[in-house]
Amino acid sequence: MSKFSFWQKLLLIMLGIITLASCFPACSKSPAGSGATVVTSLQGDVQVQKKSDSNWIKASVQMVLQPGDIIKTGADARAVVTFFEGTTIELKAGTQIAVSELTKATVQGGATTIRLKQQIGNTVNTVSKLTDSASRYEIETPSAVAGVRGSIMLVSVAQDGTTKVTNQEGHVYVNARGVEVTIPVGNSSTVQPGQPPAPPQPAANINLDPADDTFESKGNPISGYQYLDIVNEAIDYTDGTWSFTIKLNANIPSNVEAPGVVEYDVMVDADNNVKTGWQSSLLFNDLGIDYYVYFSIAGSTRKCAVIDTATSAPVNNLGVNYSTSGDTVKIWFKYDLTGASRSFNYIVLARQYSKVGDPQTLVAADKLPNQGHLTATGQ
Repeated sequence: MSKFSFWQKLLLIMLGIITLASCFPACSKSPAGSGATVVTSLQGDVQVQKKSDSNWIKASVQMVLQPGDIIKTGADARAVVTFFEGTTIELKAGTQIAVSELTKATVQGGATTIRLKQQIGNTVNTVSKLTDSASRYEIETPSAVAGVRGSIMLVSVAQDGTTKVTNQEGHVYVNARGVEVTIPVGNSSTVQPGQPPAPPQPAANINLDPADDTFESKGNPISGYQYLDIVNEAIDYTDGTWSFTIKLNANIPSNVEAPGVVEYDVMVDADNNVKTGWQSSLLFNDLGIDYYVYFSIAGSTRKCAVIDTATSAPVNNLGVNYSTSGDTVKIWFKYDLTGASRSFNYIVLARQYSKVGDPQTLVAADKLPNQGHLTATGQ
């Protein structure tokens, strides 16, 4: 005998149809499918103005942005917006951008187009490879239009509209007054309002590193660790915060087999004195490491902290953050976490150990620079 009567069955079927139909609009709207962009991380005061509203509202993680929306970061704030296909834009403190156009290529063809307007501030643009020749990722500023195809571009806009475009990796160009300039890797071009782009000049904040130069615990060359192989590093100092962007030769691993650990570090000689702090000619060159800022992966656990080498203990880590995207890791921290110094010597280090907490089990590493050190000076 049937558990439900004919009318009960009919009612259940009708309710199922209504429920399924009501799901269609919501289920079909995904950020990637609709060509929207999504706020994927934020810190501090980040606000959004929607196209249909003149009011500013507090941004939140997973908030969807559409063409016509504006997002801005306050003092000591940061935000990362992720587009379809993994392209990201990082807004540093005091930055404002508007979403102008979003078009996603489909399996049937077409081009991917991402166009933004940057009114002021600093952004780091990490663009996934655009395979279609008609695809575009462009940022319009008050004085220029900057574009990138599958690389990392830094865009800085001053209060008067002066724009500086820097190529950290890949193909980057800038156009103003009908003149287009291609910017080589490690170079930047400055555009004054009403003027064409200036010829590219070496960018002081980008440091390049040879590929395939990883080494093992005795300093001998070793292969097979491309995710430790540093390609370049960009450094920036804005509003009391140091920011390091480390580009690798392969994607960062999602996990590390226990009991091993992978680290990406900024090794800081805060007092510029090799006789204090940790010393190692193999790893630290001519530096005495007083502090190091690390991003680590052990198993699937990810951590970021600042360590005082005098005590081997973490300092107040409220001002240290990280983000990762494919082959790029970004680490930023307040200047006073490293000995209250606005000027210090440093190297960038990538390393892997076969056992967490055991410095004798170094498997492979890479460092930038290979000899000597770099100097960071905040203005």
